[in-house]
Amino acid sequence: MMRILLWDIDGTLIRSAKLGGYKEYTIPVLEEIFGTAGRLADLQVSGMTDLQIVFEALSDAGVSQDEILARAELLVSRLTEEARRVTGNGEKFLNCCQACVKHSRLSRRTRDTSRHS
Repeated sequence: MMRILLWDIDGTLIRSAKLGGYKEYTIPVLEEIFGTAGRLADLQVSGMTDLQIVFEALSDAGVSQDEILARAELLVSRLTEEARRVTGNGEKFLNCCQACVKHSRLSRRTRDTSRHS
C-alpha cells in the first residue's frame, strides 16, 4: 500500500474538514504548558508554522520566545499526542484539494498499468 505525506501550511493541498480543528487541541496544550493560550483563539493561523503560531499567540501574554523554546520538546510531544487523538478518532479531519485527488488517481492508474506491461 502506498502512503502519501502531504506537508502543507498554507492550505493549497489540504484543508481542515473542521473549522478550528487545530485550535481545538492546541489551546488546551498551551494552557497546560504555559498557563495560557494567549490570543490563539483569535489568530488567523493559515500559512504559519506551529512555532510561529505559538510565538504569536503567547507574545502578548508575556511568554517569551526563549521560554517557548525551552519547553519546545514538551510542546512538540504534547501537540503530537493531541493531534493523534483528534485525527485518529474516526471523524473526517482533512480534505484534499481536487487537483491532489485527481493527481493521486492518475498516478495510481499509471503505476498499475506499468506493473502489467
